[in-house]
Amino acid sequence: MSTVVLDLDGAFVATCGACPYTEECPTEAVAERRAAAHERVHARRAGTMALLRRIGESPAFERIGSTGRDGGPIYRRRSDVPK
Repeated sequence: MSTVVLDLDGAFVATCGACPYTEECPTEAVAERRAAAHERVHARRAGTMALLRRIGESPAFERIGSTGRDGGPIYRRRSDVPK
């Protein structure tokens, strides 16, 4: 997903194929670390979204909206369902 490229100015750039992330780094090692860290962000988000999908399928929760920035769902526990 994330890659490191050498641009025409000689700087190492960490980029992501799944989103518009790009970051210029002083060395290739730094660019590789930052690209790997960025990939972990995508993995954490995918795990969170999977959990939210399971919550959304549960009859104990109801969707009350979504976050403005990324459209993630917001749920609350239904009051008529025992804990």
